[in-house]
Amino acid sequence: MENGNSLTNGHSNTNQLSELADKSLFISDSFVDGAWISTERQFDVFNPATDEKISSVASLDRDDFIKAIKSAHVAQKKYYKSTTAPARGALLRRWYELIMENKRDLATILCLENGKTFAEAEGEVVWNFPAAMITRKVAPALAAGCSVVIKPPNVQDKPASPYPNTPPSANRLLVQKTILPKFTAALVAKVNALTVGSGFDTTVTQGPLVNKSAVAKIHEHVTDAIARGATLETGGKPLDRPGCFFAPTVLSGVTTSMLVASEETFGPLAPIFAFETEEEAVQLANDTEFGLAGYLFSRDASRCVRDPVWGG
Repeated sequence: MENGNSLTNGHSNTNQLSELADKSLFISDSFVDGAWISTERQFDVFNPATDEKISSVASLDRDDFIKAIKSAHVAQKKYYKSTTAPARGALLRRWYELIMENKRDLATILCLENGKTFAEAEGEVVWNFPAAMITRKVAPALAAGCSVVIKPPNVQDKPASPYPNTPPSANRLLVQKTILPKFTAALVAKVNALTVGSGFDTTVTQGPLVNKSAVAKIHEHVTDAIARGATLETGGKPLDRPGCFFAPTVLSGVTTSMLVASEETFGPLAPIFAFETEEEAVQLANDTEFGLAGYLFSRDASRCVRDPVWGG
């Protein structure tokens, strides 16, 4: 146990990759102009739960991007003219069926490259991040007869952008002062009950961050908040073990002067901001340049729908 969390050991990449039913799904090349291509320029992808290298992935340059764009431009005209709406629908349906038929293999790859628990990764293949970051954008384009050029980030990007880069996740918790002590105690208890480790361990409920930079960022946010007066309720530091692990953390007494109030953390950090009035809560909620998503909880349903909280 550390910081209230139990820890488990990692799992070997070799063992997991050898168990893929269809090993052809583990691809390290790039698809450009109708063909898979490899390049001399490559970057390594590591399992964030063990620090083991998974693969070296083709790294494309500007000329490759231009070639992909030109190819897509040419292909789009033919695709649009030669397909009907029903045919495109059938294509998308077949894509879905192939995903479902191979979801365990896809989940294994997701779990290896971004550290999510296997159960979450398997659910993610159907609907969630990062796999859906591609499907939710490509599917409408193909349905409309358009071509697509996909460029995921150059960090752990075999399927797409990595966990915990999930923008709709709550980055700030705004809690009314009347329930603050009770809420904080309950949240800390839940966080301390998390089991940290490799996503392939069925007992694990919290995997690693995607890379060392993500660990450094959450550590910076925690350190900054404490220095500016926040209270560390639990967690607060990287875990002394292989991989990119940070102890699930809860901070209370967080204010808008702290980095966590103005930057997205992307990690297991729950910063609690206290408020007294409804007006103050709305002001705090809207005091951000991000606001991709917002969630309101109250015993008064009318309060949730009347407050002008901007998000989405």
